[in-house]
Amino acid sequence: MQLAFQDLHEYLNRKQHELTDANDLLQKYRGLNDRQRNVVAHALRHPDAEYTVQAHKNVNNIAYDTARNDLLDLVDRGLLNKEVRARTYVFTVSDKIIAHLHR
Repeated sequence: MQLAFQDLHEYLNRKQHELTDANDLLQKYRGLNDRQRNVVAHALRHPDAEYTVQAHKNVNNIAYDTARNDLLDLVDRGLLNKEVRARTYVFTVSDKIIAHLHR
């Protein structure tokens, strides 16, 4: 039982640290919409994640152009990297987010 409480305490501390990291980073980038904030928060938790316009569109139930603009704006802000694979934009976590994780 003691071990279970210790594990729970460590888990809660880790999650609190993740939320603090996300909030710290997001405070620097005012003007992000909720969808973009969710992408950044996810990227902080999953630095190896990849995002596509189609997936962002489907998850948020938004138009393709809106999804594309959301992700390209994150690229412009330096939060995501953009590359083309098989004629599809693939967005990856930028060094800026990774550096924030290692501070």
